[in-house]
Formats: sequence, structure tokens, C-alpha cells
Amino acid sequence: MRRVWNSFRLEFYTAKSVYPLMLVGLVIAGLLGIVRKPYVAALPIMVFAMFFGGTIWSIHERNHSDKLFGVLPVRRTDVVLGRYLYGLGMGLFNLLLGTIAIFVMWKATKADMTVFTYLAALSAGWLFYCLAVSISYPIYTRLSFSQAYIFTMLPFMILVVVCVYVLFKGNLEAVKQAFNYIIVHPVIMGCSAFGIGLLLLVISCVISMQLYRAKELS
Repeated sequence: MRRVWNSFRLEFYTAKSVYPLMLVGLVIAGLLGIVRKPYVAALPIMVFAMFFGGTIWSIHERNHSDKLFGVLPVRRTDVVLGRYLYGLGMGLFNLLLGTIAIFVMWKATKADMTVFTYLAALSAGWLFYCLAVSISYPIYTRLSFSQAYIFTMLPFMILVVVCVYVLFKGNLEAVKQAFNYIIVHPVIMGCSAFGIGLLLLVISCVISMQLYRAKELS
């Protein structure tokens, strides 16, 4: 566990040059929330977190710092777990920041917003972040950052395809019933979204470790 923690700390300090840019992104998202509605800020906050969090791979590639892991007292599994721990920490930090910021904007501007809208926006942002990380991180283990960066658009494409399918081919009555249920139980919706996001990250982490092992054997 200590080696995983040290790997996480290495990721955290390696990406320190990105944090000022992330702060700019958070300010932009906050301004969107003030100009439009507070809940509008939720998705941009998590999108910025996803893009800036992914640059850790670009930094390692540019500095060839991945070669250091060959001499450092850490295993490949520690590297993978540390990197996912960094991704999880980035997501949780921005989710917490978004939760507080949107609540403050909600009360300060007295915007017309319900608890359901508040939690739905946060849930959508969290799920998008986890989906993006779970797709992009395993790809980054096999391809260079410049080659794999285009695949970060996959979550957008998947969401569009799913929405189109539900609208034209899905059981709209079942969707309506589910929607009515989560309106009445927004806390269950939020907890479910959080759990699904964590599950996506765990599955992705397992896949990445398998890809790293295959890469070492090839």
C-alpha cells in the first residue's frame, strides 16, 4: 500500500503545472453557472477535470518519466493503482468543489432549482468523468498520448448513441417510469450514480493492469 501511495504522490507532484490551468477552467465553469443556472456548471467542472487530469500521461510521455519506474522500487501494478488513485482523487476533488460551488450559487442567486436538478447535474458530471477516465486510461497504456487523445471523445459519442437509441428504439414508457421514480428519490439517484462511477473505475483499472502485463510480455 505504501508503494501505491508513493506512486500517487509522484503523479500528484508531476501534474502540478496543470493545476493553475484547472483553476481557470473552474472559474469559467463558475461563470457559466452564474450567467445561466447554477447546475449548468456541474458538467463543465468535470469535463475540465477529465481533460486536465489526462494530461498526466502527456507529461510522462514528454519527460520519458515512465522509464524511471524501471529503477524505482515500485511494481507495474503499483504504477497503475497510483495513477487510478490520482484519477479518483481528481474526480472526487472536483465533485466536492462542484457540490459546494453550485450550492453556494444556488442560495446566493436564489435560482429556480430543485434538489433533483442539483443532484442530477452532479450525477451526470460524475458519471461522465468516470466513463471518460475508464475508457481513456486503458487506451493510454497501449498508445502514446498524441495517438490516444482522440479517444477521449468516445464518451461523448457513446452518450449520443445511447440517447438516440433510447429515444427511437427504447421502451419510452419504462424510461418515463424510471425518470418519475428518480424525481421522487433524488438521493437514491445520486448514490447510484456515485457507485456506478466507482465500478467503472475499478473495471477499467483491472483492464489496465492486464494490458500492462501483456505489454511487458510482448
